[in-house]
Parts: sequence; structure tokens; C-alpha cells
Amino acid sequence: MRISAQDFFAAYISFSFVGIFLLWIRELMRRKAYEWKISEASLCICGKCHYGFLVKAGEKLAHCPRCNDLCVVKKHRK
Repeated sequence: MRISAQDFFAAYISFSFVGIFLLWIRELMRRKAYEWKISEASLCICGKCHYGFLVKAGEKLAHCPRCNDLCVVKKHRK
């Protein structure tokens, strides 16, 4: 059984596209798992230096990264 050069090239290109497609799907799934969800509830603004920074969901107190002041995370109403 012999495979012609055209058949080998077509199979090689096909498997390459499938591999790239699978890696792309894996990257999309990985990006969703580690993606930041930026909303008003996770944005804290320091009352002392007015620096805005992100805090993790559920935190009630946070330290400002710029001036190290203790900030109270306020819940925003929609």
C-alpha cells in the first residue's frame, strides 16, 4: 500500500488543522476559567487617595495597594 505525496500532504494539513482547532478550544475553556469578572461590586475606590482597585468577591475590607489604607468595600445596588 503506497500513499501518494498529494494524499500525505492533504492528511498532514488536515491533522494540523484539527490539532490547532483543539488547542484553540482548550485555550478558550482555560481563559473562561481564569477570567476576571469586572463589575461594580468588585471595584473598590480608596477614600484617601481615590485609587481604584479590584477586590475578590465577598471581601468586606481591603487594603489600598497605593497608600495601604484600610477600605470598606461597599455593596452597590443595581
